[in-house]
Amino acid sequence: KTKPWAMRLHTGFDSFDNTFSKSLSVAGQIPPTLQGLVIVNQKTSSEPKLGTARADGGIWGCPTEPPTPFRCLPCNRFDPQSSTSWNILAKTVWKPNADHTVKLTGEYFDKDTDVNQLYDFGVTSGGITNGRYEREQILSRQRLSLEHQWKVGSPLIDAVRWQIGYSPQKRELSGDRMQTLANGDLRRTLSTLDFAEDFMQADVQLTSRFAFAGARHVVTYGFQGDHTKSDYFREDRATNLTTGVTTITRGGGFNFANATTTRADGYIQDEISMFG
Repeated sequence: KTKPWAMRLHTGFDSFDNTFSKSLSVAGQIPPTLQGLVIVNQKTSSEPKLGTARADGGIWGCPTEPPTPFRCLPCNRFDPQSSTSWNILAKTVWKPNADHTVKLTGEYFDKDTDVNQLYDFGVTSGGITNGRYEREQILSRQRLSLEHQWKVGSPLIDAVRWQIGYSPQKRELSGDRMQTLANGDLRRTLSTLDFAEDFMQADVQLTSRFAFAGARHVVTYGFQGDHTKSDYFREDRATNLTTGVTTITRGGGFNFANATTTRADGYIQDEISMFG
């Protein structure tokens, strides 16, 4: 007898960057109308480990010694790093009868990475000596989609399929850096760089089948549109810990402009079969 549900648990480890992955999959159904699936994955990792790289950089050298001390770490090591991610996917399929199929899909993704930037620790450039530099990146994405397939079977329309989806996503970067200025003052810089995007999409597709002038026609036609809103924010807040003066810089360096984009497309295709 076939079970109405199933479960699978999987783990894995990669010694290159100490990735430890854990996955759980659960699927079930209520015959003959309802089916569901949920997949959950969680990962942790650290900085990669190089097994054959040379600390001195080999024939290319490694600028860790005077007169060009541009690195604190040897060239066979990466900055210390820790990362944690979650990825969840859920999908439900509902078939109330032979003519209708409804699909609902949801997704959640989040990844948080912390880096202790040491490669330029203690390096002096332009009279400024670098101290600790802690950085963080957060990636997030969600998606929700609803789809309906309908076998109409009428003289004018054979089938209809429509779908609507929404997907917000974001990238957040932050940094906390200490530096010693040429005059001996201590400076702390808090940096923020965020990019967010909200994406909405909808489409509908119809199929018609008919015979005309001795030929068979399959006409596919429909509409597709989307709306995207992008938001970009960048700020650097530098505080002289010796004097107490704070300087705020917004939009420094390379930037993107905030934008809103709307697109609408229509299409039609006719497949003609003859002599068959």
